[in-house]
Amino acid sequence: MLTKRWTFICCVTVLLCVSASARASFDVLNVIAVPMENGDEGTVELRYVTYLMSYTSAWPGIEVQYTCSAAPVAIDRGAHRDSLEVEDENIAHKIGLTIEVVDRSDARTWNSPDSRPPGSRWGDLPDWPTHPFVDTLVVMLKTQAAYERAQAAKYEGVGVLDAVVQTTIDCIRDNASRSAIPIRNLKLVVEGPERYRRLSATMHITPRPNRGPLHSF
Repeated sequence: MLTKRWTFICCVTVLLCVSASARASFDVLNVIAVPMENGDEGTVELRYVTYLMSYTSAWPGIEVQYTCSAAPVAIDRGAHRDSLEVEDENIAHKIGLTIEVVDRSDARTWNSPDSRPPGSRWGDLPDWPTHPFVDTLVVMLKTQAAYERAQAAKYEGVGVLDAVVQTTIDCIRDNASRSAIPIRNLKLVVEGPERYRRLSATMHITPRPNRGPLHSF
C-alpha cells in the first residue's frame, strides 16, 4: 500500500515540474482550488490542495492550469492518524473535464502602465516590465468528453456534472485571483454542449495573496 501511495505522489510531482526549462528553475509551493465531492453530503465544493511546482519565472495563471489536475488528498478511513491513504479527489479530473490556458509566461506579453501606449503589452521594450499585470487571460474549459460519459451513467450523471462544472468555474476564478502577476480579467470559453457553453463569460478578477505569513530562515 505504501508503494502505491508514494508512486501516486511521485507521479503528481513529476507532472507538476515539467515546466522547468534549461534555465535555472526554482521550486514554489502553490495553493490550488479544485472541485471535490464533500464525502456523503451530496455536494460538490471548492477545496484547496498544495502543489510543489518548478518553473523559471513568474507565470501568470499557472494556478488555473491545474484546476482539473489530479489532487492528492490524505483520507482517514480508520479514525486514527496511522490509517491515512492518499487518493485523487479532484472530481473534475476524475470525470474528464479538461482545461487549457493561453500561455502568458513570456514577460513580453504582460501589460504595464509604463508600456507604449500605457497598459498595452510590454513587447520589445528594454528591461523588465514595470508593475506588470495581465489585462485578460483566456481560459478554455472542455466539457464534451465528460458530458458524454455523464449521459451514459445510470444515476444522475448529468446532474452531478452540472454541479462539477459550476464548481470548476468557481475554482478557475479563485485560482486566477492568486496569480503572482495580477490578472485583471479572465475570459472563460466553455466548450461542449449548449448547457455549458452558455456559462462562457468574461470575469473581473480581484487579486489576493497566494501565501500566508512568511518566516525566513
